[in-house]
Amino acid sequence: MTEITNKSSRRHYSLLHFISLSPKSGILIYMNLYLKRAGLNSSQLGTVAAIFSFMSIFSSPIWGIVADSVKDMRRIIALLFLSASLVYPLLLFTKNYYAILGIIMLFSFLETPVAPINDALTLGFIKQHGGDYGRIRLWGSIGIGISMLLFKLMIKDEFEGNITSEFGYGLLSVFIFFSTFRLLGVVWVLMIPNPAEVEVREPFKWNQLNRFITVNFVLTLITGLMARAAMQAYYIFFSIYLEDLGVPDSSQGFFWALGVASEIGMMFVIGNLIKWTGIKWIVIIGMLGMAMRLFFYSLKPSIIAILFLQLFHALTYTAFHIGIVNFISTMLPDQVRASGQTLYSGIVWGLGGMIGGKICGGIEKTHGRFVMFRISSIIALLAALITHIFGKEPQSPLENTI
Repeated sequence: MTEITNKSSRRHYSLLHFISLSPKSGILIYMNLYLKRAGLNSSQLGTVAAIFSFMSIFSSPIWGIVADSVKDMRRIIALLFLSASLVYPLLLFTKNYYAILGIIMLFSFLETPVAPINDALTLGFIKQHGGDYGRIRLWGSIGIGISMLLFKLMIKDEFEGNITSEFGYGLLSVFIFFSTFRLLGVVWVLMIPNPAEVEVREPFKWNQLNRFITVNFVLTLITGLMARAAMQAYYIFFSIYLEDLGVPDSSQGFFWALGVASEIGMMFVIGNLIKWTGIKWIVIIGMLGMAMRLFFYSLKPSIIAILFLQLFHALTYTAFHIGIVNFISTMLPDQVRASGQTLYSGIVWGLGGMIGGKICGGIEKTHGRFVMFRISSIIALLAALITHIFGKEPQSPLENTI
């Protein structure tokens, strides 16, 4: 079999991230809006977000261990793609709150490990063949941005007058789009070059990961958890806030896409910024961006101001996420990379999202949306300060043994 060039292989991985992340936009923008129309209140929306994140605490490490234990983790990704494509549309067929919780639990078990395992697969390829993770991962952000704009064409706002009588509450196309791309992902992930083919993979042992977990590693996960919990104020209630301001369903994607555009721009330069400032400072800058963004949302911004605030996404997602991904990749060796990335996903995005979802939902219901944003901004600022004072630049396993 003719060996595929490294450049061609990088394009394969770039397209994997494009296909994998494109349908995420529908979940980000419309899932909470859909559930609100299905009858859930603010506290219940917070609980759903908490359940979604809670499941990832277990699912990400479990699937990470499985991925580290097999020769070809592409098959694990394909299995997750296929299963999620079948489970997510089940939300269309019930209004029962407890049934919704059950579907969300199963869906999150299948969906949340996808991104960290994709990252582990990509980082394994880069380790062997070279490349810039940010330049490959940015195609996932491009996919999210394009799909957010496509919803302008797919969603018909004229149904809003009698929205609760429509199957899918005017958002049926979002579910179709998600399942279609997940099925496309099944085909594509099995076609890309597999870096594991050139290495011998030994059975995973938990102590392989345990011996690389340092105080600095744990501190970064804890402060990352705090920052992620704070940002749940944005992820849960942003689309609902836009609806309250009179923004039509089909136009909400534009606001989210503007944030993704800034994320993409940051992806182009994040590699050089890390070399210049170090990984620790990239993470801190991301947390400070969260604090500022949430604080300005607490000031009841207008639609014009919101357009400007979306540019902060370059910090609140790209700097934060890419910083911690590189932190973990630096500290852990190849054989536990997937487990390390899924541990980060489970603790920061899972546990952090669960705590943040429940707290933010409760605060919003009791004290209002803008108090919720203010409290969240303080938590994000505290995470940045703790990281600055106590955190250290990550070292490779070789450096840690010297």
